[in-house]
Amino acid sequence: MKLSYCVIVGKGNLISIGDTMISSQYEDDVCFVYGRYKVYLVRHIYRVFKETLESLSECIYNVITLHNCVRGIFSQKNKPGLPA
Repeated sequence: MKLSYCVIVGKGNLISIGDTMISSQYEDDVCFVYGRYKVYLVRHIYRVFKETLESLSECIYNVITLHNCVRGIFSQKNKPGLPA
């Protein structure tokens, strides 16, 4: 028998095959089981999404700040009375 994909909502045991128990450890999460690997919706997927969004937000902020600095430098060069 081969069991390669299962979803467990909440804490519990889904199936026992020999010495292997397919289960979820957390009441407040959804567990995706891929063979011997478990991926939890909130603890893994949501966390990665949140951390990626935070990193991207920081990168975007830095790009906007750099853009504004560069724009400020070039706009000053075009003002009369300033050395080019």
